[in-house]
Amino acid sequence: MISPSRNVIAIGMVEIDTRIERARQDSAAEISHLRRAVELQQALSYMEPPEWHYSLREALGGTLLRAGQSAGAEAVFRQELEAQPRNPCALFGRTEALRQRRDEDAARAVQREFA
Repeated sequence: MISPSRNVIAIGMVEIDTRIERARQDSAAEISHLRRAVELQQALSYMEPPEWHYSLREALGGTLLRAGQSAGAEAVFRQELEAQPRNPCALFGRTEALRQRRDEDAARAVQREFA
């Protein structure tokens, strides 16, 4: 079943707010908006191709990494891998989060899976 267009548009509106906060360099607000966007994306019906063109969890994970919140980023990338096993972007992001946390053994294991 196709999601109502207003649900997809809502994601776009939150994405605009996210980009505004990134331009303002307000990472807390950017993260808050991305968390909302992830919730909205998860509520969409399953479709191939997906109704939203990229994973907002990946965007959230990257933003958390840039904000120095490596534990949160690693958790978000792990969630993405549960939903999309072997997702190369999520594997790369999780590797970087583990490196930022200085967990080199785990980072090497995820890097091997990425390779």
